[in-house]
Amino acid sequence: MDHAKIAAMTIDSPVWQMPDTTKIVWVTMLAMADRRGIVESSIPNLAAHSRVDIDRCVDAIEHLMTANEWNVSAGNDDGRCVARADNGWRIVDYGKYRQLLAKAARNEYQRVLMAKRRAASKSADAATASDLHC
Repeated sequence: MDHAKIAAMTIDSPVWQMPDTTKIVWVTMLAMADRRGIVESSIPNLAAHSRVDIDRCVDAIEHLMTANEWNVSAGNDDGRCVARADNGWRIVDYGKYRQLLAKAARNEYQRVLMAKRRAASKSADAATASDLHC
């Protein structure tokens, strides 16, 4: 099962300036997206998963599909967040953000691993020093 990670960049995106219903649908789409950023769903199913009525879901999709000059990723699809795809939608910058999040996760893993190694080494040094005092 794929899991969506929501980066701090999400709250800096133009989506966060959109109506609450649009944000809810957006986060739902992030959660539903496959590893390629494809959300296979009908409007009624997306509305049900988002817990919004169908008319508001349609409005949200229209907001997300509209060109946005303020989107910092405007080089892709004129700043649109989603585009139509077979059986649903494609999250435009999904691959880019997935790479950034994977790199951040690797960096965090390395940080934790090194901290554990330093702690183990320190503990081993302390045990050796303790043995010398006997």
